[in-house]
Amino acid sequence: MNAFPNYCEFYQRPLVPIGKSDIVRIPENPFTTHWLIAMEGIEDKSGNKVEHWKVFVFLSDVDGTFEYTNPHFHSDPITSIHSAIEFAKEIESQCKCDQFAVLTPNENIG
Repeated sequence: MNAFPNYCEFYQRPLVPIGKSDIVRIPENPFTTHWLIAMEGIEDKSGNKVEHWKVFVFLSDVDGTFEYTNPHFHSDPITSIHSAIEFAKEIESQCKCDQFAVLTPNENIG
């Protein structure tokens, strides 16, 4: 992951409030209240301008402020934006059901 996101290809979903079960499983911070789920397009390392997508989940405050360099979760590269969108929706569903931190105990996957 670069020091700065590729904001030209950075698409976030609406913030999801962190539920009671998830909040006890994440690092304690009084400002952390929401999950921010986003997809970022990443150029293939071969230089072919082929994009892969990663799905990220960040800890956020109510205004959407988050630390880009410290995602709570990130996926392996996904070759299709449609597949990345579907995966982001699945994560959003887990977050809304207060089950995301249970399934991802503060581990980055990548």
